[in-house]
Amino acid sequence: MPLQTNVCDTTVNVIYQPRPWPQALQRQNRLNLVNREHRGEHWRRFKRDWTYYELSARIHREDPKIRVASLLNVIGSEAVDMYDSFDWDAPEDADNIDIVLQKFDERLSLRGMKHVTVTYFFIEFRNLQRQV
Repeated sequence: MPLQTNVCDTTVNVIYQPRPWPQALQRQNRLNLVNREHRGEHWRRFKRDWTYYELSARIHREDPKIRVASLLNVIGSEAVDMYDSFDWDAPEDADNIDIVLQKFDERLSLRGMKHVTVTYFFIEFRNLQRQV
């Protein structure tokens, strides 16, 4: 749709055409949750890449619901299933990007995975002691 502007008493028709995004901004890698052994590392890398992508695509200026929807759009179906399983303190927390990222941090961080590994070790150690 042409825009009309008046420059020096002359009407000029300006046609606005949105500039396409560069190829690098159109592609965001999905979060790899298949390899459970390295989930924490994959999450750390994805979160770093997401932060850069969100800034470069100007998503950080959008409404929080749009930011969460954009994250869920690129994160992958396994992570969306994980998002659906989160327990929210308030219903509106599901639309707050900071809380959503915090929930993923809690579920996928290296600290959480180390805790599970250590707990598993102690359970197995206790079972071995009972067998002796």
